Amino acid sequence: MVTDADDKDRIVAEVVGSHAEVRVAIGAAAAHPEAWVLVYAGTGPDLGPAIGVQLWSNGNALAEINAWHVGHGRWQWAPSPDISESRVDPYH
Repeated sequence: MVTDADDKDRIVAEVVGSHAEVRVAIGAAAAHPEAWVLVYAGTGPDLGPAIGVQLWSNGNALAEINAWHVGHGRWQWAPSPDISESRVDPYH
């Protein structure tokens, strides 16, 4: 974890099982809301290897793109189909 001069988390990395992620944030200020980008990679029983990027602001997911291995050296990618709905920020 890397914090700024105000002791706010700015860069957070975590590994749980086969899932790794890094979150890079800018803190909220009078002129702008809190925002961050989340980059993740991992494997799972349903998709196998997968990677992705999420953009967040004030606890709402704004955009997400995912890619997963489909075999024979090929990957498939797509934006998240449910991103239009707000989600609760998993870090707060």
